[in-house]
Amino acid sequence: MQGTEEAVKARKAASRHQAFFAVTAALFAGLLMLALNLLLPAFSGRLLVALFGRDVFRTDWKNELANILLYIVLQLLPGLFLFFALRLQRGKAVNPFAGPLGAPPYPFYFLPMCIGALYALNFVVQLLFGGLLSPFEAAGGDPLPTSLPGFLLYLLQLAVLPPLLEEGLFRGLMLRMLLPAVGKTPAVLVSALVFGLMHLNPAQSIFAFGFGCLAGFAYVQTGSIWFGALLHYANNLISACLSCWTAALPEDSAALFAIGECLLLLLVFGVISACFYPQLLRRKLPKRRATPAERLLPSRGEVARIVFCNPTFYLLAAGYAWLLWLLYFAL
Repeated sequence: MQGTEEAVKARKAASRHQAFFAVTAALFAGLLMLALNLLLPAFSGRLLVALFGRDVFRTDWKNELANILLYIVLQLLPGLFLFFALRLQRGKAVNPFAGPLGAPPYPFYFLPMCIGALYALNFVVQLLFGGLLSPFEAAGGDPLPTSLPGFLLYLLQLAVLPPLLEEGLFRGLMLRMLLPAVGKTPAVLVSALVFGLMHLNPAQSIFAFGFGCLAGFAYVQTGSIWFGALLHYANNLISACLSCWTAALPEDSAALFAIGECLLLLLVFGVISACFYPQLLRRKLPKRRATPAERLLPSRGEVARIVFCNPTFYLLAAGYAWLLWLLYFAL
């Protein structure tokens, strides 16, 4: 009996160590991305000029191609770190893109619900905190490209690459590493938190946190990144189209008014659907007992202590605040 109790205590201690390792690796990957966001623009200018010529920042398609290369590097280095951390955790290499082409419950209902609910969240954030967010909105972004090659590269950067690279990084690697260490809900929340902080704009960070929770739920239900990638693709494509239409159409255009009405209907549908979706899940997903491995996982309170007593968490929060100050106020 004594030996059994000691064995259980030893397994629980090992589980806590695994949880600490997984959470720290996830937070450190976010810290690495923040550092790259700061260092890449500062040290990549000469290399980009050498590759594309001195007009790299004056020719829209060259500018978009340079942005794509920087974006790939930004995702690749933290991805390699998480790949080797996951390999160390499991003792074997893991393919972040592997998994069945499954879907969460009620997929044709879930997809528009997510997009509508997320845009409603973004609307509420702008309504409540618009004044505080005005410096970030005023900073704006790069102007839309005017040439066809530049526009196609713009779509590649905004709507095609992120669903693959970001889902592979945050769900295929980070969430996959966190799930067996801390359980479903804490794993989704931690990965969504890091995903949100990587967007370097408070409004986008809140939106991305909500998106990360929904994409994480899709991953938990399906075991693969592909439905989350579809959700990511739909969201980014809508955002790209809205940016282009807003820039191209006059403010009093009937087409722009019709787009606004469609977006409003999507917001209402998303909010109402989000209220009823949990009830549908309770009918679709029967309750089940925790497995012996799940009983050994740290409690949610222990996971919270691992996160909020972790120095890496405060380095990540401080790095986020400092980078925001540099990007939107100091520069």
